[in-house]
Amino acid sequence: MKPELLADEVEKFSADAPGPTIAIVGGVHGNERTGIAVVRKLRRKFESGELELAAGALILALGNLLAMKRQTRGSMPGANLNACFSKAVLTGAGDGYEERRARELARVFETVQLGIDLHATNSLSEPFAVVQRLPTAADLRVLRLLDFERGISDPSWIFAGEAVTLDEFFAARGSGICYETGCADATSKADAVVAEMIAVMADGGWIRGTSAHRFTPRRKEWYLLRESIMVTARGFEFAPGVGEYNFQRIRAKQLIGHHGDEPLRVKDDALLVFPKPAHLRFVGQQAGYLAEPYARI
Repeated sequence: MKPELLADEVEKFSADAPGPTIAIVGGVHGNERTGIAVVRKLRRKFESGELELAAGALILALGNLLAMKRQTRGSMPGANLNACFSKAVLTGAGDGYEERRARELARVFETVQLGIDLHATNSLSEPFAVVQRLPTAADLRVLRLLDFERGISDPSWIFAGEAVTLDEFFAARGSGICYETGCADATSKADAVVAEMIAVMADGGWIRGTSAHRFTPRRKEWYLLRESIMVTARGFEFAPGVGEYNFQRIRAKQLIGHHGDEPLRVKDDALLVFPKPAHLRFVGQQAGYLAEPYARI
């Protein structure tokens, strides 16, 4: 099947039969290798005819091409394509690479009804997923086919105060899922994630082909973001043994770290999620977040 080129490294496969438009995206952060590998593997499967779209359209996209070339998170220190899908950036005239690329991607993603943004973490982590709102029935149908145990929602907009990420852009138009597949520098899960993406499309009846096998849906443990840990002008350093891995359990009154010489302790039990290593902590940005249990869904 020959795709339509919508933008640089953004290809669209279309079926004759009507159906939803789905997007699978990798490389929004250029150092997160699994998502990049997954998109490229899926492209080859559709282009070779191993997989065939049965209904609707599929967009396979790579995000931050300049950061991918440099093998860095962003095109420059502190740059973050996944913080550029806010209304202000998308309607503005900012000329940074991430801002321009976000506007380019937003135009081609405007009609997407299910978007899966593949990511990986910069600290040790099991796979997990993030959905901004509490998951809908449509979200759950997809989430239960993905191989992770724990997920996070942010209904209070703790993450950034407004919609800024690509999965939040997708969610405003349908279902948007950020799937964190493991550690950024590993690609050992790429084939497994490809199989999961195929399972999602097969479950929806959107593809046919020899690899269109199905997975057994599984329920997940779900958490809500409670608060963020900001990097101030005094900096931020995690306490010894804290911030080394994702979903780390933090006890009430435990020391998390320091802003300069000022200690930071949690009020209640929590889980530390998205802890940033020292080289990715920038003033005015988050060093991590605290989450609390919600339900098994």
